[in-house]
Formats: sequence, structure tokens, C-alpha cells
Amino acid sequence: MSDMAAGWASGRPAVTVTWGYLAAYVGGILLGGRLYPDLSTTGWVYLGLALAGFGLFRRDFREGLSLWARRPAASFAWTAGGLLGAAVLSTAASLVPYALGADDPPNAGRIFTLVQERGMVFAVIAAAISGPAVEEIVYRLAMIGRLSSRLPMPICVIGSSLVFAAIHLGGLGLKDLSSVLPHLAVGLVLATAYWRTRNITVPVAIHVIYNLMGLATVAASLG
Repeated sequence: MSDMAAGWASGRPAVTVTWGYLAAYVGGILLGGRLYPDLSTTGWVYLGLALAGFGLFRRDFREGLSLWARRPAASFAWTAGGLLGAAVLSTAASLVPYALGADDPPNAGRIFTLVQERGMVFAVIAAAISGPAVEEIVYRLAMIGRLSSRLPMPICVIGSSLVFAAIHLGGLGLKDLSSVLPHLAVGLVLATAYWRTRNITVPVAIHVIYNLMGLATVAASLG
């Protein structure tokens, strides 16, 4: 277990930092995104939160990088396997909303618009690097690490994945609920990767590459 994760169980400063970061995420992304829906603003908020997260949780990231040096084969295997699992499971899960005639998830449309309005470089920084880093800190490092001292790990994995999927909801209808099944599938893969490796850089790497693949698809569609 990392120094920060251990601190969650017994260190008040670490708990304060974690909850403070979660509050900044909720205010800046979840609430701020509703009040100020401009995609550029959201992108800059993600970048700021990512830089803050790298600083606040630097010990976890340093430990993660050291695990790559000590266990390169296992780290690479979990990253490659997680990426493959995320791609396969999300594709399979997308068959449900497709069968129901659901629209594309709102997040897909926002990414497409972001590329058109701000260009691919900004989209890569905001959506493929900063976004995944922030979400892995929140949903894996903070939520799983914080809850695992109180609840069984499988419950933490499932719970964090459900919350991760819920933030991508565009409504509460059956089609809306089905449209986030791919996000749930990806969240379960990312959470499992963190659980089994205790290395936050592994789910971050999976998430970054997965989003880069999505941006490559957008770029191809734009010609």
C-alpha cells in the first residue's frame, strides 16, 4: 500500500487533502460544468486539477513509477491487458444502447465539439491527459483508497465504477442509462487494474491511451 493510501487510514492531513481535492473536483467539474458549459473552460479546469493532483499525490505517482522499474513485465501486462479489456468490454456494452436506439453518449459529442472549436492539441491535453489523470485520482486513488480501509475491495471497485459511470449520464431514461454501460465497463477495468497493482500510474496509462484512441477516431472522422 502506498504512503498516501496508508495515510488515509490514520493521517488527518492526508484525509484533508483527499477530501479537499474531491471538493475541488465536484465544484470545478461537476457543478462548474453545469454553470459554465463552455468546453474550453472545462478543459482548463481539468488541466489545473491535474497539475494540482500531480503535486498533492506526488508520492503515489513516484511510487507507481518505481513499481514500473521494479516490475516492468507485470506493469506492462496489466496496462496492455487493461487496454484490451476496456476496448472489448466497452464495445460489447455499447451493443445495448445501440439495440435500444440510444443516441451517442453526451461525452462523445462534447469531445467532437472540443476538437472542432479548440483543435486537436488542446483536446489531447484536456481530454486525453488531464481528464484521465484527474478521474483516476478521484475514482481510483481517492475513492478506492479511502473506502478500502472500511469496505471489502470488490465493493469499492464496483461502487467507484458505478459513480464513474453516473457522471456521464445525460438523463434518467432507459436509453440514457444504457448509454453509460460502456463507461461502467471501462470503469470496472480501471478499478480492477488499480486494485490488483496498487499502482495509480497503471489505470492512468490505460485511460490516457484509451482516450487517445477515441481522439484518433474523431480526427479520422474530421478528415
